[in-house]
Amino acid sequence: MSSTATPAAVRLHFQRVHNSQTLKGIAWRVIQRHDVPAVEHLVRRQVRGADSWSLQPGTHGMAAYSRSGSLVAAVLATRGRSFAEHPNLFLTVAAHPSWGGTGLELAGLILLERFLAQRGFTGGMLFGACSSLDAQHYQQAGYEISRPHEPLRLPGGKIMVSPNPQAPCWFYRRPLAEETTA
Repeated sequence: MSSTATPAAVRLHFQRVHNSQTLKGIAWRVIQRHDVPAVEHLVRRQVRGADSWSLQPGTHGMAAYSRSGSLVAAVLATRGRSFAEHPNLFLTVAAHPSWGGTGLELAGLILLERFLAQRGFTGGMLFGACSSLDAQHYQQAGYEISRPHEPLRLPGGKIMVSPNPQAPCWFYRRPLAEETTA
C-alpha cells in the first residue's frame, strides 16, 4: 500500500477539493432530524454490507447536497458502545456513485472532524471499516490502513475485528481538526 498523507498534504488536498465542490454547487451541512431517512437510504445502498444500517443515538454527521437538493454524501461518527470503545468514534462514509472518486468523502471527513472539534471531541481515535479497494482514498485523507482482516487495537486496549467481510480493512487516526483548520 502507498504511504499515508501528511497533515499538510491533507489540508492542501482538502482546500482544492472543497473549492471545486463548492463551485459545482455542493453544500455541506450538519445532519438534522429530517435528513435521517435519506441518509439511512444512502448508507444502505452505498456501503457494502450495510443493508440494515440505521442511524444510532449519539451519532453526529455531515451531509452534502447538490444544487437540486439531492443528498449526494454523508459522513457520520458514532460513539462506541462499550466503555473501552466510548472515547473513540466509528466512522461511516457514503457517497452517491456519480460522485465517487471526486474527493467528496475526504471533504466530508475533514468537515466532520472540524464539527466534532468545535463540540469538544478531542481524544480517542476516529476509525472505520473499508474495502481493500477503498483503502487508498483514506490514506490520501491521512488515515492509517490495516491489512485485510487485521485486528485494530483502540486506545484503552480494546481489540476490534471488522464484522463486515466486504470491508475487512480498518482506516484510523487521531483527529486532525486542529491541523486542518490552519
